Amino acid sequence: MSLNASKMPADIAHKIVKLDDSAIHINMIEIGLGIGKTITRCHKAPFGGAMAFEVEGNMVCMRPAEAQLVIVEEIACDFKTEIEL
Repeated sequence: MSLNASKMPADIAHKIVKLDDSAIHINMIEIGLGIGKTITRCHKAPFGGAMAFEVEGNMVCMRPAEAQLVIVEEIACDFKTEIEL
Protein backbone atom coordinates (compact mmCIF):
# COMPACT_ATOMS: atom_id res chain seq x y z
CA MET A 1 0.00 0.00 0.00
CA SER A 2 1.54 3.29 -1.11
CA LEU A 3 1.21 6.57 0.72
CA ASN A 4 3.07 9.84 0.71
CA ALA A 5 5.72 10.65 3.30
CA SER A 6 3.59 13.35 4.93
CA LYS A 7 1.12 10.63 6.00
CA MET A 8 3.74 8.19 7.34
CA PRO A 9 3.37 7.06 10.95
CA ALA A 10 6.31 7.88 13.21
CA ASP A 11 9.19 5.46 13.78
CA ILE A 12 8.17 2.90 11.14
CA ALA A 13 10.58 2.26 8.29
CA HIS A 14 9.34 2.70 4.75
CA LYS A 15 10.93 2.38 1.32
CA ILE A 16 10.80 5.21 -1.23
CA VAL A 17 9.08 3.89 -4.36
CA LYS A 18 8.56 7.12 -6.32
CA LEU A 19 9.40 10.81 -6.34
CA ASP A 20 6.61 12.75 -8.04
CA ASP A 21 7.72 15.12 -10.79
CA SER A 22 7.98 18.69 -9.60
CA ALA A 23 10.21 21.74 -9.75
CA ILE A 24 12.18 20.45 -6.74
CA HIS A 25 12.70 16.88 -8.00
CA ILE A 26 16.46 17.42 -8.50
CA ASN A 27 16.77 19.03 -5.06
CA MET A 28 15.21 15.95 -3.47
CA ILE A 29 17.78 13.72 -5.12
CA GLU A 30 20.58 16.06 -4.03
CA ILE A 31 19.56 15.87 -0.35
CA GLY A 32 19.63 12.08 -0.48
CA LEU A 33 16.10 11.00 -1.37
CA GLY A 34 16.07 8.28 -3.97
CA ILE A 35 14.02 5.32 -5.08
CA GLY A 36 14.73 2.25 -2.96
CA LYS A 37 16.14 4.15 0.02
CA THR A 38 14.84 3.58 3.53
CA ILE A 39 13.01 6.51 5.16
CA THR A 40 11.62 6.89 8.70
CA ARG A 41 9.66 9.86 10.06
CA CYS A 42 11.30 11.01 13.29
CA HIS A 43 9.64 14.31 14.19
CA LYS A 44 6.67 16.41 13.15
CA ALA A 45 6.30 20.05 14.15
CA PRO A 46 2.93 21.17 15.51
CA PHE A 47 0.40 23.15 13.47
CA GLY A 48 1.40 21.63 10.12
CA GLY A 49 5.07 22.60 10.34
CA ALA A 50 8.15 20.87 9.03
CA MET A 51 8.81 17.15 9.34
CA ALA A 52 12.14 15.43 10.04
CA PHE A 53 12.99 12.12 8.40
CA GLU A 54 15.92 9.75 8.69
CA VAL A 55 17.04 8.62 5.25
CA GLU A 56 19.65 5.88 5.55
CA GLY A 57 21.35 7.49 8.53
CA ASN A 58 20.96 11.15 7.48
CA MET A 59 18.41 13.60 8.87
CA VAL A 60 16.34 15.40 6.23
CA CYS A 61 13.78 18.11 7.00
CA MET A 62 10.89 18.87 4.64
CA ARG A 63 7.72 20.91 4.58
CA PRO A 64 4.52 18.83 4.38
CA ALA A 65 3.97 19.96 0.77
CA GLU A 66 7.42 18.60 -0.16
CA ALA A 67 6.86 15.36 1.77
CA GLN A 68 3.67 14.77 -0.26
CA LEU A 69 5.87 14.35 -3.34
CA VAL A 70 7.67 11.34 -1.82
CA ILE A 71 5.69 8.12 -2.33
CA VAL A 72 6.59 5.31 0.08
CA GLU A 73 5.61 1.76 1.01
CA GLU A 74 5.98 0.13 4.41
CA ILE A 75 8.83 -2.34 4.59
CA ALA A 76 7.46 -5.81 5.26
CA CYS A 77 9.12 -7.44 8.24
CA ASP A 78 9.53 -11.21 8.11
CA PHE A 79 9.13 -12.18 11.77
CA LYS A 80 10.86 -15.53 11.26
CA THR A 81 13.95 -13.83 9.79
CA GLU A 82 14.11 -11.35 12.69
CA ILE A 83 14.16 -14.18 15.24
CA GLU A 84 16.97 -15.97 13.41
CA LEU A 85 19.17 -12.87 13.57
